[in-house]
Amino acid sequence: MTEFASASHGPPLHVDPPALPDVFSQALRVTTHIRQAGTVLVLVGELDIATADMLTCLLSGTAPDLGIHLVGDLSALTFCDCAGLTALLRVHRHAAEHGGWLRLCTATTTMDRLLRVTRLNAVLRTFPAVDDAFASPSVHR
Repeated sequence: MTEFASASHGPPLHVDPPALPDVFSQALRVTTHIRQAGTVLVLVGELDIATADMLTCLLSGTAPDLGIHLVGDLSALTFCDCAGLTALLRVHRHAAEHGGWLRLCTATTTMDRLLRVTRLNAVLRTFPAVDDAFASPSVHR
């Protein structure tokens, strides 16, 4: 079982990632911070083929109270592969289908480069800080 801590309310959310051994589930930790403008998802560790389903699972009905306006804080993300990028796109699509968005902030140089090289920076908007991501008007989803 993977623990998703929430700094704003109640006990941590517990999610069983589908078919992932416990050793892999410890490679990614997602902490949520509920704000008036939306939810900050702090990703810590590795977002890869072994952990990507955890992020998708978190937002596919397991924790509907997180809302549709999401900011992914990537400052502590140490690794991301194509499965991790796909998970971010799925989260973005899920939010957009419900009238919201996923924005990314504080990406490392490596993650910023990965988003540029794959041209996903055109879809997954990035900002220097959490407050900037929430303050930006919705230009596109």
